[in-house]
Amino acid sequence: MQFLFNTIMLEINRWTEHHTLTFPLIDLLKPLKIAQFDELEIWQYHISSLTDKEVKILAEKLQELDMSVPVIGMYVQLHLKNSAADEMNRLVTHMTSSATILGSRMIKISPGSLASKGMDLPTWKLSIARLKELATKLADKGMLLSMETHSNSLCDTEESVLRLMNDLSGLDNVGICYQPFDEQNTEQAMKTFSNLYPYVIHIHLQNLPSGDAETTTFLETGGWMDYTKLLPHIKKSGYDGIFSLEFTEGIFPPEGEEFNPQTVIHNAVTDREFFLKWWEAE
Repeated sequence: MQFLFNTIMLEINRWTEHHTLTFPLIDLLKPLKIAQFDELEIWQYHISSLTDKEVKILAEKLQELDMSVPVIGMYVQLHLKNSAADEMNRLVTHMTSSATILGSRMIKISPGSLASKGMDLPTWKLSIARLKELATKLADKGMLLSMETHSNSLCDTEESVLRLMNDLSGLDNVGICYQPFDEQNTEQAMKTFSNLYPYVIHIHLQNLPSGDAETTTFLETGGWMDYTKLLPHIKKSGYDGIFSLEFTEGIFPPEGEEFNPQTVIHNAVTDREFFLKWWEAE
C-alpha cells in the first residue's frame, strides 16, 4: 500500500481559469518532506508550464530529499478537433515527458470533459480511439493509465465505467482511479467500489462536511463518506495499491485569512494518521 499526497491541495487557485500558481512546487517540497510525505501525486498545473530543464531541476530536488512521484495527474479532453486537438496533444506529450523525467509509473487523467449521458456515438468512439493511443504510448514507457471516476467524463457513472473498460479491453496498462460519485452515500459507494474493483488501480481520498458542500474536510469527521466503513470494505476486497489524499480540511481559508499551504500539510498529517489507524487495524 502507498499513501500519496496530491499537490492540488497546495494551490488556492486550483479551480480558477488560469490556475496561476501562488507557490512553485519546488518551494513546497521541504515542508512535505518534514511532514513525512515522501510520495506525491503531482497536479498538472504544478508542472505543465515548466520546461524540461525545470522539470529536471525539480526531479533533482526530489532525489535530494529522497522523495518520489509515483503518479502525475492531468486533465485530458478527448473530443477536441483541429487546432484544439493539436494543443491537447502537445500538453499530453509534455506531461508524458515530465512523467518520464520524474520517474512516475502512472498518469492519472480525468477522461474527457463531457458527460457520458447523451454523448453521441461518434464522440464516444473518438474518445476511445484517443484513450487507446495514449495508453499505447504509456505502455511503451512502462507506465499505467488511470482514469478517475468523476462527473462530466467518460467515467461519470458506474455504467459508463463498465462500458469504457469493455471498449478498452485488451489494454493491460489501463485501470480506474476510484473516488465515490458526488451523489452517493457510503453504502452506495461501497457497492460501486465492489462492482468496479477488478479495474481499480488507484484510489482518491477526500471527504465533505455534507454531500452538497462546496469545500472538503477531514476524512474522519466529514458527513458525506463514512471512512470507518469504506476503508475496511476496500481492504477486505484485497486492494493494496495506491491511495492519494486529494483534499483535506483547510483547502480554502476562513474569510479574511490568507491561504497557508503549511496548514493544509498539517491537516493532511491528521488524515494520514486516521487512514493508517483503520488500514493497519486487524
